[in-house]
Amino acid sequence: LMNSPVRDELIRRLKDGETAVWLLLECGERDKDEAAAQRLETELKKLQQELKLPELTDAPSDALLDGPPLRVEFSLLRVARTAEEAALVATLLHAEPDLAEESEPLVFPVFGRGRALLPARMRP
Repeated sequence: LMNSPVRDELIRRLKDGETAVWLLLECGERDKDEAAAQRLETELKKLQQELKLPELTDAPSDALLDGPPLRVEFSLLRVARTAEEAALVATLLHAEPDLAEESEPLVFPVFGRGRALLPARMRP
């Protein structure tokens, strides 16, 4: 019930050390979904070049657990409103009470151990 191709890929990317994976919840209108994906891809590439990680020191608060080295890397995963992704779609749409009525694509940044921020609406 909880597994899906998008969830599996999301987990893989986070485990590989990506800073954040941006889930684009498609609205089902091809033109809107394509425009939102293209705009987001462009912005993520730009941010990946511009953002820099802070320098780590020997301070205990800077100590990292085992895992891949830190880096700024973003990617996009598109989430279609299909039966295969129904549990993930329902989880995303319950992040805020009015999201189920939204007619635009929504984007959810997911980072760390699967924490997601509230969505941004991808309006033209």
